[in-house]
Amino acid sequence: MGETNLGTINTIRNGLATLNECETQEMEGVNCGAGGHLDGLNELLNFTTTNQCLASQNDFEEAGITIPNCPGPNTDLSGLDNTHPTVGTFAIYTGENDSFIANLASSYLNSSSVGRFNLILPKDHREMLKSRPELLNILNSSRVNIVEVDTMPSVGRWMQDSFQFTSLNGKPAIYQLSHKYEAGTEFEHRLACDLARKCDIPYYVPSDLVESGLEVESNLNGGGNLEVLPGGTFYTGTIQSEGYPFNNPEGAELPYSSPNQDMRRKALEASGNSVLDLDVSFLKVAHVDEIINIVKTNKAAPCDYAVLMASPRKAFELMEAAAMERDGSGFRFNLTDILFPLLHAEEEQESEVTVNRCTGHDYMDLYNEGAVEVIRDERVSEVYSKDCINGEPIEEYVGSSEYEILKRENLSQTLPVNISQIMEDNKAALIIELQRTTACQSPEIIEIPVFFRDGLSYTPDLVNGVVETSGTSPSSMLLPRSYFEPFDSYVSEQLQQVGVKSSFIHDMGYHLRNGEVHCGTNSARICNL
Repeated sequence: MGETNLGTINTIRNGLATLNECETQEMEGVNCGAGGHLDGLNELLNFTTTNQCLASQNDFEEAGITIPNCPGPNTDLSGLDNTHPTVGTFAIYTGENDSFIANLASSYLNSSSVGRFNLILPKDHREMLKSRPELLNILNSSRVNIVEVDTMPSVGRWMQDSFQFTSLNGKPAIYQLSHKYEAGTEFEHRLACDLARKCDIPYYVPSDLVESGLEVESNLNGGGNLEVLPGGTFYTGTIQSEGYPFNNPEGAELPYSSPNQDMRRKALEASGNSVLDLDVSFLKVAHVDEIINIVKTNKAAPCDYAVLMASPRKAFELMEAAAMERDGSGFRFNLTDILFPLLHAEEEQESEVTVNRCTGHDYMDLYNEGAVEVIRDERVSEVYSKDCINGEPIEEYVGSSEYEILKRENLSQTLPVNISQIMEDNKAALIIELQRTTACQSPEIIEIPVFFRDGLSYTPDLVNGVVETSGTSPSSMLLPRSYFEPFDSYVSEQLQQVGVKSSFIHDMGYHLRNGEVHCGTNSARICNL
């Protein structure tokens, strides 16, 4: 077992150290295509590999893709932000996320990346996957890799929360983090350890998890709450504002961070890394990946990146514009009809009963449709044409009392401080840090329409997407589809202006469980020393 000031590390065949329970195991079929390892799937996935999880430097060279230099001289564990090339992305097959996996895999493979798409496949889901020919057809690619696990991981579908990919000497390394469903579990039974063993990736167990009894069940400890900025600074969410009870233990002094976060911060800083705390007080899950993301753009260095930030203000602006357009005669008249329906009772009795145009288009309907089959483009266009927010016509939703309450909570209330103000404070902190570390004095900030109810994004959170980057080219972004066209079109147009391509992923099975695309995936990156 090897020790560093960052914690315990494990790797195979690179001379660093060995943590026995995560050693690579010699298994028939590993690293030589599917062979007999997938038990009945190999004929259906004859191009797919097993346990070849990451693209190599040679793969990039053969594709003519330049790998950028690592951001600094530090040879200890460090972070790589989304502007660095992706060598592999991971997602878990649950048996009822067909549209999610199909959209994600096809979008990833259609990008310019040479990276691998890794499907984590629980053995008891083999038969379900074998019965899904459309999904199998997408997965049958030499750039798709299957990693079989004995049972559904205890983290469920939440790939991001169990661990974070970091960098060791420019190559991917797994940094074990603490998902509340894994807290107290032996490392050998955790998903990160299993992937380290099967994919032969260096594996860190931070000192805060090695300390007996320190691991606490807190949302603040998860992988979605430790991300990396251009320039190499790690950023994490803490509780900084009064009046938000979701992740603030009773009586805790503000700002509050978990004991695991405190020890992790000290270890990272002792190894030359910087850590920036941002305010996630208003979030129930309390992860920074819900409100911030990074893409590589077509701008010149050192400003060749953009920060995507959740913007309630932009969300309400777009919804009200859509409501006015739908109403035709003006937003105010429609509001009167909604708020004072008794004034028109006699007229309603004489008129024909009208059917809600959004019936069958709410989030649960869309989830059920995408669980075991791929949602067609025609169906997406149909939903877009209706202008609905979770099955409610936009003009009715904007005229509702719920809308007014949420607008106040998101934009104007003073106690507790409104969400928009918290995001403005986060933006100011980010800009100062990016000016310091990247020498870009005017970092690009893109407002993403997201608004919150009870600590959760009400519509699918368009910030929480997967960023795929190849070499020095602008990123591609795989976003959760909100099914509200004004949101999706706006974000796609904003990304296109900085050279970033966008694709949309059906993720209602994740959104309705309080997460999105990024929460359900994990991506490894590489740089050139």
